[in-house]
Amino acid sequence: MLLLLGLLVFSYLGGALVAPGQATSIGLPSGSHFIVLGFLLGPDALGVVPSDAAASFRPLAIVATAWLALVLGVEYGHAGDRRLSPRAFLLGATVGLISAAVIAVPVYFAALYLAQLRSDDARLLALGIGLAGCETARQSVRFVVDRGAEPGRLLRLLEELADTDEVVPLLGLGCLFAFAPTPLAGLQVTYGGWLVLTVLLGLVLGLTSALLASGFAAAEDTWSVLLGAALLGTGIAWRLSLSPLSASFLMGVCLGLGSRHGAELRPLLARTEPGVLLPTLLLAGGLLRLPMASGPLWVMGIALVARVAARCALGYTLARVARSAPERRLPFGLSLCCTGSASVLLSLSFALRFPGMIGDLVLSAAAVSGVAGDLLGTIGLRQAFVTRESQVPPPYAVNAS
Repeated sequence: MLLLLGLLVFSYLGGALVAPGQATSIGLPSGSHFIVLGFLLGPDALGVVPSDAAASFRPLAIVATAWLALVLGVEYGHAGDRRLSPRAFLLGATVGLISAAVIAVPVYFAALYLAQLRSDDARLLALGIGLAGCETARQSVRFVVDRGAEPGRLLRLLEELADTDEVVPLLGLGCLFAFAPTPLAGLQVTYGGWLVLTVLLGLVLGLTSALLASGFAAAEDTWSVLLGAALLGTGIAWRLSLSPLSASFLMGVCLGLGSRHGAELRPLLARTEPGVLLPTLLLAGGLLRLPMASGPLWVMGIALVARVAARCALGYTLARVARSAPERRLPFGLSLCCTGSASVLLSLSFALRFPGMIGDLVLSAAAVSGVAGDLLGTIGLRQAFVTRESQVPPPYAVNAS
């Protein structure tokens, strides 16, 4: 009960400190410092929160990650009130897929030969770490805008990537869960059938919720529909060993596109994100189990190096194509090292779905990459976008030409 009370306090503080639309942001762009705080309070560090207490909050973590995926789905493809172009969707998906592949390949061989894992386990580990490291933090855009970044082609490019590339990890996790079913489902379905079932679950709940929500006069009156559909979809997906994040994300996309309250639902649901995200980050830190053996440590180190190299190379190439100043190209690549909330949600959901060494290693690799990426990304964001002359935020929007 004391732990739950503490999480509620952090939830309130999170909503007060990093509320959407606030003029300034605190800490690192993705909030990975709250994962570090959760780890320090957890059983492997100070032991303030014992292991059995942290484990008892697993159901809440499942519901919380699914709700945050729903929020990401409703906001997907929108930069404020502006709908992004098809080119932005293609760019985000391409960068996410390339990043995941570049990270997964060396991690697979490291897990196979250095950690001495079986081929199936090494493949599962590589895909999990690759998907957890292919996203760009949405908070990075607000981070530079709050510090007076001038609008331009490079900032628009960062905005497009941050608002579109989470489709790769969130839908990729659905594919991963579908191709690794457990006997708990009790149904004889092919691998492709599990994937279709995940997609149908999200689409049916999303379209049904959109139709029900359209019958209300105001978006604020739809909370019962949203909460009921989110809990129903999360329960069904987890009971069938499918991905609640993928189903909730697709449900959110349908709500954002199919409901007549879509434009009102985006800021309405966004206000719930800080209050749910910060306790989830603390829980992820409390469930974190850092490996001690040399093999898993090598895997984590290689994953970190591969992610930084992939993001820097992609960012440098994109900045060069965008014809930005040469001195801003490498910093822009560093800025893409910042991880967003989708990476934490994916790694936490992966650890809950695959308990043991593989799940713990994916969560540990995502946490370490998140902290290191935020440190490098903050440096890159300042050098690429924030100049000495930019002391106050500009009066125009991010997407102004």
